[in-house]
Amino acid sequence: MKPILALFIVVCTFANSAAATFSSKGIIPLEVLDSLPKVFLIGQFSEQYEKLNSSTTSLLEVCNNDVYLAYDKWLHTMTELENVSDQLGFSLKGVQLWCSINWNADGSIGHFAYYPKPGSKAVDKVVFGQVVETMMSYYRLPIASTIAFYNYGSVAFPVPGKKQVASKK
Repeated sequence: MKPILALFIVVCTFANSAAATFSSKGIIPLEVLDSLPKVFLIGQFSEQYEKLNSSTTSLLEVCNNDVYLAYDKWLHTMTELENVSDQLGFSLKGVQLWCSINWNADGSIGHFAYYPKPGSKAVDKVVFGQVVETMMSYYRLPIASTIAFYNYGSVAFPVPGKKQVASKK
């Protein structure tokens, strides 16, 4: 068999055997990605989200284990969320969240899971979801990556020190 034909057969066989996408740690089945909404509460889709997170790498690893750079990237994302919220007239002031975000390799956000912290200002889940999806429609974290990644962290709005120094490192 000719090499090009063999490669074509392997690619077609793989593509037909299981709908999937590549990550740094393996393959994420599309049924996992398709079963998750873009924005949801932590705990709603635990099994699928655990599969997704275990198939990707962390923001810290993408930042070469530089805690300061990873934190800067996290703040960049949270500040942009706050900016979009302000532009849409939805105040996040007083909202405190635990967030788990999955970014695609290009810095776009694939999934945003969150849960309000005790003592947080109440947030309308529907409107907040719309704000996050608006941000997700155009936002790209300035980062050089070839793999999907995630981060779990917390945020309190307003985000302290909105000065952004995130670089495409």
